[in-house]
Amino acid sequence: MEFPSFGDFYRRFKNDPEKSRGEAFELGRRVGHALMVKLNLKGDDLDTLAKVINAFLREVKSETSAKVEGSKVIFRNRSFCQIMVSARSFNQPWLWLDENFAWPLVAGIASAVNPNVKHKVTSARARGDLVCEHIFEIIK
Repeated sequence: MEFPSFGDFYRRFKNDPEKSRGEAFELGRRVGHALMVKLNLKGDDLDTLAKVINAFLREVKSETSAKVEGSKVIFRNRSFCQIMVSARSFNQPWLWLDENFAWPLVAGIASAVNPNVKHKVTSARARGDLVCEHIFEIIK
């Protein structure tokens, strides 16, 4: 799986965050579909969603913690992620990269499993929280 350099992505889209979010979302959809093929998954339920999110997290060397909790899939990341490392190492705007690249990318991955998935970020280390928490719900 190939991803653009975060610095290049920021320079390309820094003045057009809406376009950035759209590009990242579409990239995520492609990644999500590719992961479903690789894992031979056909479902559109929460269990499938958790498997695809964890497969993506493994690909990017992140903490794999997506779990079905009731009617949601939740993943919490307490470890270093590539966005955080890049932002801190190369003095890039961490929150901008999260909001305009990473989060839409993850939403796109989820939408590849089920287009009715709603994704929200309830806490973010880029905002000073202790953990990044992503919640996914399938809206009927």
